[in-house]
Amino acid sequence: MTIYTTQDSRLGAFLLIHNVPFEGTELRYQGEDDRVLLRFIIKDEGELQKLKRDFFEGGTVPALAYSNAMKTVMHAIREARELAREAAQS
Repeated sequence: MTIYTTQDSRLGAFLLIHNVPFEGTELRYQGEDDRVLLRFIIKDEGELQKLKRDFFEGGTVPALAYSNAMKTVMHAIREARELAREAAQS
């Protein structure tokens, strides 16, 4: 089992649609910019490589499922940033 991280929200939504377990988020700073990394649990490296290849080569998924997954991903990113700001103010 491996943890795969990406900051690409579109890829994150694609992985969610393909039932890759979402583990959470991680916030990293690059200068003054924050980067939210989406963390996924990978059980099979070969399957991850296939999914990434499908994604980058134009793999298709149902539009409504992708929109819902993107909404979930964007909510997780927004929540991670809000929690980081609250922690910085404390």
